[in-house]
Amino acid sequence: MPALPKPETNRSERSSMMISCFLAGILLAMFTLICYGLWSRVKEEVTQEEDYRFSPERIYITELPDWVPTTLVHDVLTNAPLKDRQSVITPNLLSDLASAFSAHPWVDEVVRVKMEYPATIHVDLKYREAVCVVKLPENASSATETADQFYPVDGKGTYLPTDYFLQHPDSLNRFIVIENVKSLPIRAVGHRWGDPAVEQGAEIASLLRDVNHLLRIETVRPEKIVAHRSLRIVYRLRTSGKTEIDWGEHADETSERAKLKTLLDMARSYGTLDHVPASEKPIDLSKTSAE
Repeated sequence: MPALPKPETNRSERSSMMISCFLAGILLAMFTLICYGLWSRVKEEVTQEEDYRFSPERIYITELPDWVPTTLVHDVLTNAPLKDRQSVITPNLLSDLASAFSAHPWVDEVVRVKMEYPATIHVDLKYREAVCVVKLPENASSATETADQFYPVDGKGTYLPTDYFLQHPDSLNRFIVIENVKSLPIRAVGHRWGDPAVEQGAEIASLLRDVNHLLRIETVRPEKIVAHRSLRIVYRLRTSGKTEIDWGEHADETSERAKLKTLLDMARSYGTLDHVPASEKPIDLSKTSAE
């Protein structure tokens, strides 16, 4: 039978391993301190090199749609507390850039901010898009209103900048109009309108937008009804041929899509909603719900 190792030998080996690990730890710590010291000496010089500095020309964003100004990057950097040509390794630079872009009224979401060497920053963005316009009463006043007091909003009821629409007034003709609105936006552009009649009306317009070439809806009219100390908002739609549609109250997505399906079925059956028999007008969708 082979002899078993002596306990003293095992203890000696363990002691040697512990000493080796201890010395390795000391060497690693010394190496780290030396590297940090060297970096501290050259950091300022290195980060000022061209490959570590960025400028607006080195920020690349998602391709701009026609209605978003080409000055978006310049506008973001002008309004943000970011110094031009910072080093790309400045702490929190990418998160600060994300916050700056998200504050722009045409930016719906900052998907990602990514840095690439040398000193290049890519920003993936989702842009807001107008889906309808809000028509205000003639006595409403605002320094930023468009001609005839039409305000563009997105599908969530976010009040959008008007510059593009002032320069292209004919573009307003393609949008559904939310009328009978008594309120002004409670905050600046880039924020929700603050009136559920507008925000829900915009959601309805957004639902109709992709199929409106078939439906030809021209206006969405919210009507506020106060009964038993509660507020109800019902919506009435009108086509370009003046056909009235009682949409009812804004409901969950499934019910709203059921209303849309009913309209599409009628439009396809009669060729257009304006050809629906008079006996079926006004078209009543107020009691339509998902099956």
